[in-house]
Amino acid sequence: RELISDGTGRGTGAVCYAGDDVGDLHAIGEVRTWARRTGRPALTVGVSPNGSGPVAGLTDITVPDPPGVIALLRELIDGAAGKPMSLPEP
Repeated sequence: RELISDGTGRGTGAVCYAGDDVGDLHAIGEVRTWARRTGRPALTVGVSPNGSGPVAGLTDITVPDPPGVIALLRELIDGAAGKPMSLPEP
């Protein structure tokens, strides 16, 4: 929660969170709660080589590995710049 709030009263504009195990479940829930409460954009990413695992069914998208997270972030940046996107497969 504290990472999402910047302490200025303006708040955070958007959040992206990536996780791969049960230790990330609470943070994924907090990000989703924050997005519902604020109406601001949020993206949760599960990291799983086979598309399953403790976080995969709870996230917006699943990527196969940490380099997949980097590829996804690059695609998001390119998409924001108006370039076509091709998301990584889990």
